[in-house]
Amino acid sequence: MFNFRFICVLLSFLFFSVCLYSEPELKPEDVKGHWKLRYNDGFGYEFRLKDNYRAYVALYIKNQLLVFKGVYTIDDSNVLRINISEMKDLPRSTGIENAKGFIKTSSSVFRFAIIEKNEKIMIVEPKEIKIDGRNSAGYFEKRIELKLQK
Repeated sequence: MFNFRFICVLLSFLFFSVCLYSEPELKPEDVKGHWKLRYNDGFGYEFRLKDNYRAYVALYIKNQLLVFKGVYTIDDSNVLRINISEMKDLPRSTGIENAKGFIKTSSSVFRFAIIEKNEKIMIVEPKEIKIDGRNSAGYFEKRIELKLQK
């Protein structure tokens, strides 16, 4: 009888510990900011997630800069979803948020699982990358460690 009570108490403790430890749900304001990962060889990523849910995602590919513009939200408590409405292909030196040069896109979405997030880094993994309805997952690495910029 003692063993049965002990096992019930132990199982109850474990159950409540797991319930209390569940990951907090992220909100859009938790991820806003200027996030960046740049490599020395001219490649990298930049995410600008603004106060008004506006998003800019830039891909640095040697001397080319691809910029995607849209709005962001959080799905399923840890998935960053960016609905892309416009994009542009620029020479490297042009500003990301410059309104000139954007063209409309349709059926374009970026979805990233947020693996880790704290005050300094956000680690994301692409779940769905579609540009004009086509799978474009090749634009992103399997895991991206972004650093918050000042």
